[in-house]
Amino acid sequence: MNHSITKEKIIRKGAEANLYYGHWFGKEAIFKNRIPKKYR
Repeated sequence: MNHSITKEKIIRKGAEANLYYGHWFGKEAIFKNRIPKKYR
């Protein structure tokens, strides 16, 4: 069983977050990575 988390390919870039395709514990997954903003 693979216990690593990998982000392999960016799906979309947005103003608030980026979406990545990857693997999470051996399963296909989509990750949302929020972009930090100074005004938040």
